[in-house]
Amino acid sequence: MRTERLLELLERIHPLSQPFKDALDKELQSVSYPKNHFLVQMHSTAHHAYFMEKGFAAGYYFVERGRVVTSFFQAGEIVLSPQSFFEQSQSDEVIQVTIDSDLLCISYASVNKLFEEFPEANFLARAITAQFHSRSNERMVDLHTLSASARYEKLVTR
Repeated sequence: MRTERLLELLERIHPLSQPFKDALDKELQSVSYPKNHFLVQMHSTAHHAYFMEKGFAAGYYFVERGRVVTSFFQAGEIVLSPQSFFEQSQSDEVIQVTIDSDLLCISYASVNKLFEEFPEANFLARAITAQFHSRSNERMVDLHTLSASARYEKLVTR
């Protein structure tokens, strides 16, 4: 099954029924993108969420002094701009693959279909959103409490 790694990740969050696994498998698409492809562009709406099977991506914003990297995504992780995706609002963030990457992709419409049919989909979405919020909060605290070299050391060791 092509979704095995994703299902393992989701099962660590919440038990999944077989009907949900089957429905999720039907809604997912395998996609491959070359280095520098944008998964989410600034001032556009994120219509898809991803699971990184192979590759690497970075999330960043632009400010007056240039690009500010806010997150990294590696194989085995969900790649998502939560606010833009779940609210279907314009993103201030860019998410770009930094090497050739293979991903599983699901559309906003497909996620909503799963929400309607499976209670566990709603639970997973809340848990994933909470994880993204926690990571964002940790980055904010680090920016205020750690030196640049300490933040870099933390990045390298994780």
